[in-house]
Amino acid sequence: MTPKVTQEELQAATNATLRAHATSDEAKALVAKLAAMVDEHALAVGIRKNKRKKTADKLEYATGAFLANLLRAQGPEHLSQWVYRSKHAQGFTGAAVSSRTFSQLIEGLTRLALIDQVAGDRVSDDRKDTGRYAARFRATPALLGFCSEHGVEPTKALDYFEFEYDLPKEPLQLRARKVGSFYSDTKPTGRPMEFARTPKVEKLESEIRELNEFFAKQSLRGGSHEGYVRIFHNGDDPHFYWNLGGRLYSQHFSESYQILPSEKRAAMTINGEPVAEIDIRASYLTIFLSLHGNPIGHRW
Repeated sequence: MTPKVTQEELQAATNATLRAHATSDEAKALVAKLAAMVDEHALAVGIRKNKRKKTADKLEYATGAFLANLLRAQGPEHLSQWVYRSKHAQGFTGAAVSSRTFSQLIEGLTRLALIDQVAGDRVSDDRKDTGRYAARFRATPALLGFCSEHGVEPTKALDYFEFEYDLPKEPLQLRARKVGSFYSDTKPTGRPMEFARTPKVEKLESEIRELNEFFAKQSLRGGSHEGYVRIFHNGDDPHFYWNLGGRLYSQHFSESYQILPSEKRAAMTINGEPVAEIDIRASYLTIFLSLHGNPIGHRW
């Protein structure tokens, strides 16, 4: 039976990357227990005839990775407690979790009443969208309670799991001018453009890579971030010289800290320390005076 849920919740679901592993002793024990329950249930109902041996590690990794995604969605920084993941086999090519293992995991967790599931074709009320969306999943109260009983607080996934991700392979991007009327409600993003790898471009890109490599070593809590891409616009402007646009966007922008409300961004921490947002526009006078050897605080 499909759980009661709004379309807004389903469409705000975050991606279940299936790339995470338990780091605390409590989480490791929880994942091992949960994987064993899934396997034992499969034996009990006749889905499997023999207990896993060679593939036991694969099931345990898949269980930990998926549980981490489910619990991370419980955090206060997320707008929805649902996660999405396509169940089509081609979506698992080269992935750490195989399509077969994921399907067996989903079937086991569903039969154990530990997850809710909504088919992809029910995510949107618009019939034109049928089939475009991936399936949605959510931890049930039973699963959340099971986690708590084993010493894992459901709303603090980052304290128990480490999430794996790849830094952007192409951190520097160029787009053409946007097409459409200035007054249009929906102005599409300019098309991506190829560009020559000049010394200036190499320098810009190396700066972003250095920033990403540095930030990857830090611990962000309260928000999601998997590396920056810097996007320049109006690349087809005859006067363009890497001087139009150039903002930094989190790699998976729609799921990143950058779309959080200001009060939730203010609650984030980096390495346990509270963050602070700088209003650059309000700092122009301070910067100008400092450049001229007259910083704020000194007498004029």
